[in-house]
Amino acid sequence: MKTFLFTLIVFLLPSGYAIADGVLVDFGALQPLEIVSAEQTIRLAVEFADDPIERAQGLMHREKMADDHGMLFDFDRRSTVNMWMKNTLIPLDMIFLSKTGRVVTIARNAKPGSLRRISSGVPVSGVLEVNAGMARKWNIRRGDMVQHAMFGQMLVSVVETIDPPEVQEQQVAAAPQKSE
Repeated sequence: MKTFLFTLIVFLLPSGYAIADGVLVDFGALQPLEIVSAEQTIRLAVEFADDPIERAQGLMHREKMADDHGMLFDFDRRSTVNMWMKNTLIPLDMIFLSKTGRVVTIARNAKPGSLRRISSGVPVSGVLEVNAGMARKWNIRRGDMVQHAMFGQMLVSVVETIDPPEVQEQQVAAAPQKSE
């Protein structure tokens, strides 16, 4: 009976929530993010993992993710980051980011369930996870720029497509201010 109830709860959770070790993790509302290259701008809606519980949960136990969605991890400080795919059911591309949002390196097609360490190789401030193959499809390269409030940029035009106007106004008013 407990297994049935747990399964029912997981399927009824609204987007932005996940269960990690029996604890409900709230990633909050989807946030706008843009990847800007010389050729194009890719617009995504991302979940934002900026505390230890959210970072530990990540995209684990998800069976699918839309191609225009992802998860952005904020590590609060620059360091060499090591990721893995334990309990992750979907293959991912991991885009490692500098403190300004510049693409530093990309780990393509991380295998679901793998315990192999995936390292940034150099100090980074964040990681953007997207479905495997999307970084290649979008032709993302080192040096491209990721824009998000984490890096001090506010993307008002994209927020409108994700949330109704009254939520957008609240988000704009509450946008974090970062100093260099």
